[in-house]
Amino acid sequence: MFNHASEQRWCLDCHNQDDRDRLRLANGDPVAFEESYNLCGQCHGTIFRDWKAGIHGKRTGEWNGRKQYRLCVHCHNPHSPRFKPIKPLPPPDNPMEIQYRKLSTEEIPRNPLGDTE
Repeated sequence: MFNHASEQRWCLDCHNQDDRDRLRLANGDPVAFEESYNLCGQCHGTIFRDWKAGIHGKRTGEWNGRKQYRLCVHCHNPHSPRFKPIKPLPPPDNPMEIQYRKLSTEEIPRNPLGDTE
């Protein structure tokens, strides 16, 4: 079963035709299965960046020493990803377009310590 951008992808976009023990990058360079994150990162750049920083996925090890990363395929099936794309939310309001008003004396929060400025 293949359901991973099937309209835009096919098997040999990722698998090496001449060496089934290796994957292939978009430029044709072979890549080992243990370094498949480089292949995934070609299309999933922001997630790849987060994964390298330890934000996305599982990373164990010392904060300032040796680290061990889990590969994308440890959580995601590359042939049929379980997590479907999420429609992005609209962008936040532009601060330059927000209308501000002056607060009345009653609306100004009081200093809880009673200090005067």
